[in-house]
Amino acid sequence: MRVLFLTRKHPPSVGGMQRVSYHLITEMKPRAEVIAVTWGGSQVFLPLFLPYALVKSVVVGRDVDLVHAGDAVMASVGWILGKLLNAPVVVTVHGLDITLPFKPYQWFIPRLLRDLDHVVCVSNSTLKACERRRIPPEKCTVIHNGVSVPAVTASQESARRQLSQILQRDIHGERVLLTVGRLVRRKGVHWFTERVLPRVLAADPDVRYVVVGSGPMASDIRSVASHPSVSGKVHLLGRVSDHDLDHLYAAADLFIMPNLPVPGDMEGFGLVALEAAAHGLPVLAADLEGIRDAVIPEQTGWLLEPGEIDSWVSRVLEALDDPDSLRRMGQLGPATARQRFAWKNMVDAYEDLFRRLTGSLES
Repeated sequence: MRVLFLTRKHPPSVGGMQRVSYHLITEMKPRAEVIAVTWGGSQVFLPLFLPYALVKSVVVGRDVDLVHAGDAVMASVGWILGKLLNAPVVVTVHGLDITLPFKPYQWFIPRLLRDLDHVVCVSNSTLKACERRRIPPEKCTVIHNGVSVPAVTASQESARRQLSQILQRDIHGERVLLTVGRLVRRKGVHWFTERVLPRVLAADPDVRYVVVGSGPMASDIRSVASHPSVSGKVHLLGRVSDHDLDHLYAAADLFIMPNLPVPGDMEGFGLVALEAAAHGLPVLAADLEGIRDAVIPEQTGWLLEPGEIDSWVSRVLEALDDPDSLRRMGQLGPATARQRFAWKNMVDAYEDLFRRLTGSLES
């Protein structure tokens, strides 16, 4: 089986969409003949990718068995190549790439996806978004994103020492809340810092909130973080290395994912919640969209109504006051992630789908 993958550049340290493509391509190589055609430019210049992909496809040969587009935008290239190569086309839809609130986009992309052979949705919420756009359910399959479970994690004590160095202050005896993600409205970091954290600190001053990530709301969050009610307790670290992020997961007591509903900007899966659980860090997340698929209640964390201030304040304080429960969930998290969300599970599901569509049954 020869599979042509159309994807954005995919180093493993970047966002969820690219990371899925990276692991899918890397782990599919021992199972099939893989041809990867990648685009590293802006979506604005995506049409420039089409002639390149066509030429590349001619160079590698016309006997491709299947074309996989890494997201809904790439599907436009995949559709043409499928016709040219007479091969079935599969696209993976992640969330925003199907809900982007731009009328010409919403007119074009759903029509395009209806004409493909199959649509992989990374969550049940993404599947519903496709169904709302009249993409036939029989053409859709939910395949969850995967996660890497570290073989060894740093002890919380040693990780706390490193975090103290990063923050340039001694955090001995304090409890650490951690959020990782792009700083946009739907991630809810601004809301949590402004509305929830002050009340948490009023009840327990020995709490510190660490935020990893960058984005357009960084300056607004920084402004809120300077308010006297939370001043000195919020740390915006920007982007960090994978090594430092591993230590932050190990140092924290509770992972916070306070997403808010934003029309047209859905959370397709919530990979960072899964990564936190894989590192043994319990998750407190909004019961919203694709996050529901990434958090297993009472095994990797808890789900709360988005935007409910009282519920978030009380649940944060209850969790921090129950270290035995946090420890127990921290032990369950990696095992649950390994059993249900290993990259191998994801690639097995893709391989089964590809072979079914190509009629290829050989190993």
